Amino acid sequence: MTTTSTKTTLLLRQNFSSGKEAVNLKPKEFRKIEELLLSEGHSIEALLNKESRKLILKIEEKLGITEERISKLLSSGFALALALDKWKKLGIWVLSIYDEEEYPLLFKERYRDKCPLLLFGCGDKSFLQTGGLGVVGPRNAPEWALTYAKKSSKRAAEEGVVIISGGAKGIDSAA
Repeated sequence: MTTTSTKTTLLLRQNFSSGKEAVNLKPKEFRKIEELLLSEGHSIEALLNKESRKLILKIEEKLGITEERISKLLSSGFALALALDKWKKLGIWVLSIYDEEEYPLLFKERYRDKCPLLLFGCGDKSFLQTGGLGVVGPRNAPEWALTYAKKSSKRAAEEGVVIISGGAKGIDSAA
């Protein structure tokens, strides 16, 4: 089940509205909002509460991120629910930095405040705690590079090493 904090993060970082009228927050903007909320004794999920208007106005006043922009992003809850349902049916999961039990501790330790706010994936989430071999590369890779990605990833998998890839066309998919 997706936590309220993760849903709030998704709404602010991704545009789920049908049009492009809402501009999602950049990671730095998100972090500034998070910092402000924490200094006020609130968590990110407070932006979905009934009293959130006061917080949003304070964000506008202190950070210059308009109330209109934040409200538009947060108002796409129905579209988010549809997306989460679709992703679940496809076997895709999403984690945020607030998912303490499942978000990779190694990311938090190594990257601190620069770790990815959201992680998307499929398969067993517990592998996130063990590490693995990250394989990424160009989408239009030459044949020799695709062959190398396939063979090296196959060998690593045979040795019990988890392959981590974005799954995009090219090297990622070959791995």
